[in-house]
Amino acid sequence: HAEKIYNCFGVRPTVCRNTELIYSNAIGSRMHAMGFEATYVDGIEKILHGRTPHSVYKHPDHDNFMLLPRSYNLSDEIGFRFDEHHVTGPAFVAWLDALPRHNNLINIALDYETFGEHKKASSGIFKFMEMLLSYLAVNENYKMLTPTEAVRTLKATDALDVPEYISWADEARDLSAWLGNDMQMDAFDCLMKLTHEVKQTEDSTLLHIWRCLQTSDHYYY
Repeated sequence: HAEKIYNCFGVRPTVCRNTELIYSNAIGSRMHAMGFEATYVDGIEKILHGRTPHSVYKHPDHDNFMLLPRSYNLSDEIGFRFDEHHVTGPAFVAWLDALPRHNNLINIALDYETFGEHKKASSGIFKFMEMLLSYLAVNENYKMLTPTEAVRTLKATDALDVPEYISWADEARDLSAWLGNDMQMDAFDCLMKLTHEVKQTEDSTLLHIWRCLQTSDHYYY
């Protein structure tokens, strides 16, 4: 994926975003070894332990690998509660303005399918986003940053220790959405057992199919 971005745009990404924000210390170490500077994690209580999600953190074993927590409460107001709470631009801005001043980072992360699939144009989702982004663009209290700019501009306040797998999926926020029943685990184990044999064939078509079977939706459904 990084290679494809380089071929298309002439730049290499420095921040990795894993599928469904799946993350652990071990995954962070792997990303760090691959040359990435940071990744996104879901800013859930079981890893923050009372700390704010609105800050940059670091990996417990790598001082130069940063973690960007998603503000799931603010994100879910758009992604899941937009219709129920009749979320408006002014109301959302008021929530942002109410955050303590020392909270210096707000990561709003949503599924791309939120716009037009989960929330149809008739819901007002596009007008809401246009209003929100227009406001943030001209308000001096806020600055839009790329993930790379964020980790190079803001200092990490603390380390986040994430020994177990987390994700942004369902209420459990772990891997149970994909590996929570016998059928899912059997499918995954069978595929992993084929790794050596598939790679030994050097058959590009077979290798492509094997990789496609590793997509998260294959296990989810």
